Amino acid sequence: MPGIPTARNVDHLAYTVPDLDQADKFFTEVLGAQVLYRLGPVQEPDSDWMAVQLDVHPRASAQISLLRLGEVTNLELFEYTAPDQRTVPPASTDVGGYHIVFDVASLDDAADHLARHGVAASRRGDSLFFASPWGMAFEARLAPEIDGLFRPGGSWNVSQVRYTVADLDASVGYFTGHLGARLLRRDPDAALLRLGPVTNLELRQCAPGARTRRPRNSDAGGHHLAFHAEDVDAAAAYLRGLPGFRVLGDVQLIADGGPIHGDRWFYFTAPDGFQLEVLNMPPGMPYEQFTSARRFGPAPEWTTD
Repeated sequence: MPGIPTARNVDHLAYTVPDLDQADKFFTEVLGAQVLYRLGPVQEPDSDWMAVQLDVHPRASAQISLLRLGEVTNLELFEYTAPDQRTVPPASTDVGGYHIVFDVASLDDAADHLARHGVAASRRGDSLFFASPWGMAFEARLAPEIDGLFRPGGSWNVSQVRYTVADLDASVGYFTGHLGARLLRRDPDAALLRLGPVTNLELRQCAPGARTRRPRNSDAGGHHLAFHAEDVDAAAAYLRGLPGFRVLGDVQLIADGGPIHGDRWFYFTAPDGFQLEVLNMPPGMPYEQFTSARRFGPAPEWTTD
C-alpha cells in the first residue's frame, strides 16, 4: 500500500482555539479528556522560524496543550496570537470546516450528561449535535455498521473526524494514493476513509458558494493532522518527492529539556493546502513522569513499509 514510509499511526488531531484554558476545561470536564502536558509560548521574535516551519506569521506565538481523549485519540490544542490572525472560523460547509464524531452507548445518557454540564444539544435521528462554548462542532451518534469502521467501546471515544475540502475527488486521491488511506465508502458528496489502524477520516465536498480560503494554523479554526513515523527523515524525503506536496523547512528536534524533549517533527501541506505533520516521540518522554496517561494506547500499529 502506498503511504508515508515507516508511518505507524495517526498521532494526533490538532485544532486552534481562542482560549486554551477554556478548551482544556471543556474537554476534561465535559468529555473526560486528560491533559498530558502544556507548552509555550512557542515563538521566535528574532527570526522567521515560525513562518518557515509552521507557515504562520513570523511574529506569531502559540500556547499548546496535548490531551488524551478516549481510548485512542490524542488531541492537540493551540491558542495563537498573530498580527494577521483571522478570528472568524470557517463554517462546517466551508473549506477547512471540521467536525468530531463520538460513538456513545446511549443518546439519552449522552444528552443528560451534556445537560448537566450546561451544554445544549439537538437530536436528529440517531445523532446528537452539540458545540463547545467557542463554537467547535461535535456529534454523538449510534453509528451504522460499516465494514472496517473502528469504534472503540465506551462513551466519548472519537469515532471519526470530518473535514470539508474544495475538491473531494482530488482529496480522496492523495489520501489513498500517497498517504496510505483505505477507502471504506464513497457517496456523491462525501467519502469515508480509514487512515492507519484506528482513525476514521470523513472528507466532505464544500457547499456551492462556500468560503474556499483554508485557515492557517494560527487562524481561528486552524487545524492539522499528524502521523507518527519511526523514520522521520525517510518520511520527509518521500513527501518531498511527491508532486504538489510541500515539506515546511527542515526536520526539527526538540532538545529543550521540556515535556517532549527528544521529539523530532516537521509540518507539510497536501496539494490542496491541507496541513499535516510527521513526528516521532519515542517511549519514555519526560511528560510521562507527571501523568499516567500516554499518547499511545492499545491500538495496533499501521505498517506501510
